[in-house]
Amino acid sequence: MQDFNLPEFGKCGVYKITNELNGHLYIGSTHTSFKKRRAQHISYSKCGKNNCTSLQRAFTKYGIENFSFEILISTPLKEYILKLEQHYLDTLRPEYNICKSAEHSRLGVKATEETKQRMRKPKTKQHSENIRKARLGKIPSVQCMEAMKKANTGRKKTPEEIEKHRINSTGKKQSKKAIEMLRLRSMGNKYSLGRKPSKWQIQRIKETHTGKTVSQETREKLSKIFKGHKRGPDSLETRAKKSASLIGNTRCLGRTHTEEAKAKMRANWDRRRLNVN
Repeated sequence: MQDFNLPEFGKCGVYKITNELNGHLYIGSTHTSFKKRRAQHISYSKCGKNNCTSLQRAFTKYGIENFSFEILISTPLKEYILKLEQHYLDTLRPEYNICKSAEHSRLGVKATEETKQRMRKPKTKQHSENIRKARLGKIPSVQCMEAMKKANTGRKKTPEEIEKHRINSTGKKQSKKAIEMLRLRSMGNKYSLGRKPSKWQIQRIKETHTGKTVSQETREKLSKIFKGHKRGPDSLETRAKKSASLIGNTRCLGRTHTEEAKAKMRANWDRRRLNVN
């Protein structure tokens, strides 16, 4: 996007964006600075998230390099910006402005607590389904994916978000297509190879699983999955790998099994011998 007579950082006022191919205009205003507003238009257009849908469509159709950014008027008095913007909207009659009234824009408007609470309310199932259908088949651009990656890097989910995700995921099964996509995506991923969990991660895993018991339903499912599955003796290579992984492992030293655990282990070994034979 070409730019003309951009002032120093910190100026505010009214600007226009011109399509150099057909002469169509967009009139906008800023309370921060022209340089920052211009950068926002460029960044949002690359991700396809410009606030003005008609301007975004024009950027996509003609290319952002065919648009110019020009300042109409700059002023340090922020209270007059909307009046100046309305003057240029009435005078120039821009084609890309959907809303022809500057007073009805959200510029400088602070939402009330009641409005904020309404915005925080979860979407209806129908609304969520409409959004899902609208996004089907759409692949985000590389710039958009990088922006999302930077925004989520280092971000930790709140306990409420974790609980909400757990409730939504309970009882849901992934389709064969989704499983295959995850498998293909993880192929060649060597991020976890040779990576050892930290003491904090080990403690967290331990606390998560302490006191948890496997339900009878889960036991039956596992029994059906492994029923008839015969496991032969480990190869020499597998034995060597297991032996090497146990070197320095002192977690089981001095630990004794209960009589009940010993009886279960004997029964499992007897069952395995019968299956092998």
